[in-house]
Amino acid sequence: MPNSINKLFRAWLYRHRRPLTVVFLTFGTFLLFLFSHTLVMKPDGLYAGHPNVWSDWAIHITLGQIFATKAPADWFAYHPYYAGGKLTYAFGTNMISGLLMRAGWSLTDAFLLPSMAYALLFLAGMYAFYQQFTKSPKMALVAITLFFFTAGPGAWGYLQEWSAVGFGTPFPPMRDYTRIETKSWLAGNFVTAEIIPQRAFLLGLALSIWILVAYWQAMNHPLLTERQRRILLVGSGLTVGILPVVHMHSLIALAVVLGITSLAYVKEWKRLLWFVLPAGTLSAAMYLHFVSGGIQNPQFIRLMIGWTAGADLFAWLHLWWSIWGLYLPLAVAGSVMIWRAPAHAKNTTAQAQKYLLAGFWTLFAIANIICFQPIEWDNSKLFTWVYIGLSIAVVTALRKIFSYPKVGVFLAGALLIGLTATGSLEIYRLLQTDQNQSKLSDISEIEVGEMIRKRTEPRAVFLTEPTHNHAVLMWGARSVVMGYPGWVWNYGFTDYIARQADIMTMYQGGPAAEELLRKYHVSYVYMGPGEIVNERGNETYFASRFPVIIATQSIRVYDVRSLQK
Repeated sequence: MPNSINKLFRAWLYRHRRPLTVVFLTFGTFLLFLFSHTLVMKPDGLYAGHPNVWSDWAIHITLGQIFATKAPADWFAYHPYYAGGKLTYAFGTNMISGLLMRAGWSLTDAFLLPSMAYALLFLAGMYAFYQQFTKSPKMALVAITLFFFTAGPGAWGYLQEWSAVGFGTPFPPMRDYTRIETKSWLAGNFVTAEIIPQRAFLLGLALSIWILVAYWQAMNHPLLTERQRRILLVGSGLTVGILPVVHMHSLIALAVVLGITSLAYVKEWKRLLWFVLPAGTLSAAMYLHFVSGGIQNPQFIRLMIGWTAGADLFAWLHLWWSIWGLYLPLAVAGSVMIWRAPAHAKNTTAQAQKYLLAGFWTLFAIANIICFQPIEWDNSKLFTWVYIGLSIAVVTALRKIFSYPKVGVFLAGALLIGLTATGSLEIYRLLQTDQNQSKLSDISEIEVGEMIRKRTEPRAVFLTEPTHNHAVLMWGARSVVMGYPGWVWNYGFTDYIARQADIMTMYQGGPAAEELLRKYHVSYVYMGPGEIVNERGNETYFASRFPVIIATQSIRVYDVRSLQK
């Protein structure tokens, strides 16, 4: 990066050192505290610091172990949760953690310290993004606050429950007031639902927010030379190009938002090519190599008018009121204010701000029409990006209300409380880290997994119970016939129901089992408590036919490679 760009960046850091310090001392400290309790290794096993981490981080640890323990030729040889399938999961963040483990870091350090770094990078990027559009450090801080404390009107339910027991009685929030499971909305607060548990999304957010900042500066900063603009555009374009292996939903969001924003710069199309060509070329190459051909489900992406509310307008409005409450009405009001603001016809920057806002509204419309993965909840990642962008309009509306004489301060304050009350309850619950821990892996499973890595081939296929946190996956770094069916379906594989039935048949033993073991190229059969109880594993059969390569008090691993000869 040229010295002049460095100087401009350092000058910006110096001018904004105080609000940035506030951001890092408040939200930064908060996130560092949470991440420090997210993954804890204890004498009896590995613990997750939140139910969402318990459910989500198993796949991350599984992928991290692959990069940490296997030769590069084996990294992308298979999908760990679906034997024979192509690995299409965005692996970028887990590759980083895996390589850190390979360099000697502990698993907890290799996963937590990068997440902390991504969180701080995202925080700084949020401030830069909001400040450059609002031109106000205070409004940027308000926008960040809205993001961290969002969650809709669920606090009303909490107040009703508290009133039932009496307001004089202490009544800490002990449940989630933001879930709408009937509409596939599984958590309302972004920190609880996405920042902490979704490692790929966090890195995607951190990179993408800075892509937006760099793109905007390259197209609008008055002091940059043409060469410096090109360097920023090429750099941000190449960063867009790696998003298919970092976080696909962030790529979709940027494609929509920057696609609309770029309409403001049609006359500068030659300059735009310095961004578009690197972004398009590299992202297409990444997609074709790592994703294309791996998704079997032809309905993986499908039309879904009204998202989970359906095509009923009133049901749709009720859904979004339940999810975001006052946020969307304020976003509409603020957007109208921005679009009506007079701007000189030749002021491209002012016009581009309007196009940027239109880009986020377009993304909101698309995410309410198209479902981009089989599990509807995954569209929430697009709605998170919408929330980030439309917060510019919300703080614009709050600032306008605040300016009204006499009642403005009171009304703006009341609206801000209404926007953040439910999120405050969620953050309170999140901070109760001692109440949120659950065991992700028992120490015996960790030990067996390490034995599996030492005694079996890197590309061996295991028959196991189809769970998300199996020792063979997380600690053995081996592929299984099938992992957790809900995830397998969401990854785009279609015959998961038949495979699940075949798994139980294989555990029964006999000629039918042996035929299926050959079909799925199974090398080893894992027999633990889950396999015996849930899959009705016939251990007598396997013990009479095949040698044991690993045996503990409760687990046996049988070598069935002889069936493949």
